[in-house]
Amino acid sequence: MAKRGKCLCGAVSFEFSGAENWRGHCHCESCRRNTSSPFTTWFGVPNEAFSFTGKMPKTYASSPGARRMFCGDCGTPIAFEHDKFPHEIHLYAASLEDPRIFSRIFILIGTSGCIGCSGAMVCPNTRPHRLEHGP
Repeated sequence: MAKRGKCLCGAVSFEFSGAENWRGHCHCESCRRNTSSPFTTWFGVPNEAFSFTGKMPKTYASSPGARRMFCGDCGTPIAFEHDKFPHEIHLYAASLEDPRIFSRIFILIGTSGCIGCSGAMVCPNTRPHRLEHGP
């Protein structure tokens, strides 16, 4: 069964099949600035299981080797690719059409400490933490 996602206006859409490689929250400075939020939630899928099904997103080279994709019409962030992970694409969990398909098991990603999670969340690690495989 294909799982689908899209931007706010629906122009950029995607689908993938199979399980995610990983899922996690990232609170690095780049992700915070890209989403104007204290953290964002990602998941990674193999390139061969993924395809854009609507308009192709615009791409911004946010740092060496990193490409952030977004809708050129409404500006919604859609995906992330990096030269360090050539065989997968990273997608925003919030872009899924049916969020119930997304597991609630997460890992934390980022190179600096959390800047303050919302009152509904408690960060289990109050020290700086990092995951080597993620955006």
